[in-house]
Amino acid sequence: MQDLKRSSITVRLGEALLHALRVEAAKRPQTVNAEIVQRLEASLSGQREAASPKLISVPIDMQLSPESLEWLGLWDDMDASQRRRALAVIKAVIDADAA
Repeated sequence: MQDLKRSSITVRLGEALLHALRVEAAKRPQTVNAEIVQRLEASLSGQREAASPKLISVPIDMQLSPESLEWLGLWDDMDASQRRRALAVIKAVIDADAA
C-alpha cells in the first residue's frame, strides 16, 4: 500500500471467497484488507502469477515420496514473496550445475 491517500469501497464477496481470504491472510499474518490490497496491487502491476499461482495436474493415483510431500508442505507455508525468492535460488542452483 504505497498511497498515503486512501479511499474506501464496499465489496460484496461470497462466503467461500471471504473464508479463503481470511485463511490466506492468517497465514502471513495480516488483515483481510491487507491481503485484498496486496493481491489487487500484484494483479494490476503485472505480477499476476504472484496473485494466482500456476496449478499443475497430477494423476490421482500418483504416489509422492516423503521428500516430495515435504517440499509441497514447505511451498504451501510460503507467501508469494518467499516463493519468488525460493524459485530464484533453485533456478540459480540448476543454472550453476548446468554450467
